[in-house]
Amino acid sequence: AILDTMGVWCWGGERSYYGEENTSELDREPEHVNDINKAIKIYGMSRSLLFKNEEGKLYGVGDNRSNELNKSSSQSQFDIPVEIDNVSVEQEIITSGAGHACSLYDGLITCWGSNYYQQISKKEVGVWHTEVPEVQNAKHVGLGSRHTCAINGMNEVWCWGSNEHGQ
Repeated sequence: AILDTMGVWCWGGERSYYGEENTSELDREPEHVNDINKAIKIYGMSRSLLFKNEEGKLYGVGDNRSNELNKSSSQSQFDIPVEIDNVSVEQEIITSGAGHACSLYDGLITCWGSNYYQQISKKEVGVWHTEVPEVQNAKHVGLGSRHTCAINGMNEVWCWGSNEHGQ
């Protein structure tokens, strides 16, 4: 949740990945996420949190084992927010799945994070950041846990990634 003060509060999981102390107990009470100030939008992932500040910059905190924070780094977790690389302030629509995220700007989709199920790129296995050129003039992008879908300029639906449940 974002409060009027633009501070971010989270609750729910048994283990905190958002800069708070790691515990083995269920967080039933909201906890302030350290070092996140002036947030205007938040995007939750399974173990990471993305947020956009009032200047339009995108930041992330939490797990980075699958490059969820768009950082090709040996560092598996960031307890202090880091700026998300390769995402411009103009990219307005940002959505997140369990371990991947995508942005949409001017009809172009850019995705990053886990590609284990080819949910960020159906052609490039092993990548962690890519544009999705197959979907021309995209109007919308939505993510599931292991798949991604988009609507192109001709109102056609395109999906890629896992199809284990017919999605």
